Amino acid sequence: MKATLNYSATIAQRLAAGRVETPSGCLEWQKARLPSGYGRIGRGSRGMGWELTHRVAWELENGPIPTGMQVCHACDNPPCSNVGHLFLGTQGENLADMVSKGRQNNARGESHHSARLSDEDVAELRRLAPTVNNHAALGRMFGISKQHARAICLGRKRAL
Repeated sequence: MKATLNYSATIAQRLAAGRVETPSGCLEWQKARLPSGYGRIGRGSRGMGWELTHRVAWELENGPIPTGMQVCHACDNPPCSNVGHLFLGTQGENLADMVSKGRQNNARGESHHSARLSDEDVAELRRLAPTVNNHAALGRMFGISKQHARAICLGRKRAL
């Protein structure tokens, strides 16, 4: 069993005050969030660090999270900390849940959320590579790093 986190006496009050109930019954955290959408809350006084709100909600209701287990969202809503929407699962079970619900990101090429180049740009970069013969120059031409240009030319990125 994982040791209980040392939360301040007011964390339950701060957690309750920072959530809003949605029509679906989710209790969404309205304050600090990670880029992935998960809520985060300070453990207490300065220097104690922070924790994810759904994990805090689980521990306040159910006690410590066992080692090797994750607190998963049945509602698939990262800012939700409604204990009724949460369940414990292993990393494998969480991944299987994600796949079964079609939430994995299989986007490739220009449809990937972090793509900096269109498929046409990649084709043009590869067409120019033999004549330019300089990955740094290719990178500057397309607004990417020389390492990224080299990886594209070698087929390590944006597979051929």
